Amino acid sequence: VKAKLSNGSVVDVVADQSIPEGAVLQTAEKSFVKLIFIDKSQMNLGPNSQMVINSFPKKEAGIITLVKGQIRSQVTKDYMEMDDKNKSKLYIKTKTAAMGIRGTDFQVNFNAENQNTALITFEGKVAMAHIEKNAREERLDQGRLEKVVSSDKAVMVEHGQISAVNLNVAERAMTPTLLGTKQIDALKENETGLKESSEGDKKQFRNPIPPGADSATFS
Repeated sequence: VKAKLSNGSVVDVVADQSIPEGAVLQTAEKSFVKLIFIDKSQMNLGPNSQMVINSFPKKEAGIITLVKGQIRSQVTKDYMEMDDKNKSKLYIKTKTAAMGIRGTDFQVNFNAENQNTALITFEGKVAMAHIEKNAREERLDQGRLEKVVSSDKAVMVEHGQISAVNLNVAERAMTPTLLGTKQIDALKENETGLKESSEGDKKQFRNPIPPGADSATFS
């Protein structure tokens, strides 16, 4: 796991290291990293993934960009109980989609090759919407992101549901679809994104969207 800091330097990430805002985190094929934020929220960056910590202030919603790969996040109850109940508590964005976090446990996958974004909510709910083509290269702050996830084109992905922004199907986020109980339980258990295996007859589980697969067809 490596971190590229805002001054351009690249460092190997070690346990208990402090990672500043603006850092770009990159994991190798069989690696993951668990981040614990100032409010005790946790975020796992899965294998072969890259994310940017755009901001994580104490008084406002944080912004995380998933450049590629998988994020699994568990947001603390205290953080969810911010003063303004109508606004998102955390924003996660990819090149094609924005998510306003209003739930506590969720997973986001972004395929950098076909630019498809998939979202699964394990607890609570997450608002998801596509980012307009002309705004994908722009810097989006909290206010603009809130407008995106609060628009009439946004969908609310609730407990046990999956949605996606699949550009091969449509520009906007797909209608959320309920996953099977066994599948959602297996995915929830696998927090790191690494393939899980154990002795006995326990099955092995992978990312629900296979690499390069059409997420719309899959869901």
